[in-house]
Amino acid sequence: MAPKKTKSKEKKGTGEATSISAIFATERERYLQKEFAILSEHISTYTQRSEHFKSENEFLDKEAQQIRENSKAYLTYLAKRTIRCQDTIITLNDQNRTDLANVLKQKEELTAQYTGKETEVRSQLIEMETKYSLMNKEVEELKPFKELQSEQLNRMGSGSPKPLFPSAQANASYISSGSNATSSPYLETLDWCNWLTDCFSSISTGTTHTWSREGNSGFFTIQLLSALQVP
Repeated sequence: MAPKKTKSKEKKGTGEATSISAIFATERERYLQKEFAILSEHISTYTQRSEHFKSENEFLDKEAQQIRENSKAYLTYLAKRTIRCQDTIITLNDQNRTDLANVLKQKEELTAQYTGKETEVRSQLIEMETKYSLMNKEVEELKPFKELQSEQLNRMGSGSPKPLFPSAQANASYISSGSNATSSPYLETLDWCNWLTDCFSSISTGTTHTWSREGNSGFFTIQLLSALQVP
């Protein structure tokens, strides 16, 4: 009888073990299903993120390609601009040299021109100073005539004018004494006055006038500048 109880106990233990295993299997299955759902959700999330990153990567690749193309175009532009600037610098240097040569040439021409004008002006100044000196000299030489005129005017303005030149009575007395009438002082003085009047009345502007006359007392010369005002 004892062996039968042992077998029943073994069967009972085996059934309990199978029941426990089934419970554990069910719980593990649930856990695994839960894990699978979580992992599936993660995979979906990561897949979406991967797609997003992939699209961003493609966009960045396009941007990088565009930047490379722009950089290449900019470098090409810089190279061309550098060459053009160098050519411009060379051209400007040549132009500057040409302009500088022209300026120096003009400077030499102007220097020569104004040197000639300076010489001409100096000559004119010296000539004017010489004329001024001559005019002062002639004015000094004409002072006796001025004094003579003033004396004559004073005598004419006084109550009893005294004759400056020989009178007609003196001329008659000179002739009656037996002297030549043509050489009388009265006629000679009158002739000289008429000659001086003709000389002064013929003065014109812009020239120098010279008159010469030979009288009984010698050879007489008058030279006047046109700038001189004869009263």
